[in-house]
Formats: sequence, structure tokens, C-alpha cells
Amino acid sequence: MLVEICRMYGVSADFLLGLSDEDPDFDRHQRQEALRPDEQAEVRAYTKYLIWKRTHQTKK
Repeated sequence: MLVEICRMYGVSADFLLGLSDEDPDFDRHQRQEALRPDEQAEVRAYTKYLIWKRTHQTKK
């Protein structure tokens, strides 16, 4: 139930429960909203690339 409430209001559980004064989910969302849609797409593409790169690196 807590997860559903957090999703509905777009806040973290820590913030909702009073364990934190700052909501990292809100801050991240605000930073993302500051980007244009094309910039948001670039961030998503780069994130996917970094995940792919990590999973395909050869072990040294």
C-alpha cells in the first residue's frame, strides 16, 4: 500500500514517513523536467548505453 501511495504522489517512502526532509525522487524529477524532450531522450539513451557497457565489459 505504501508503494502505491508513493507512486500516486510521486514521493519517496522516506519522505512520506518523515525519515527525510528532502525527497530525492522529487529532486530528480525536477531536474529531468528542466530538460527539453530531446535532451531527456539523450539522457535515456546514454543511460541505456552505460548499462549495456557495464554488462558487456570483459573481466580483467
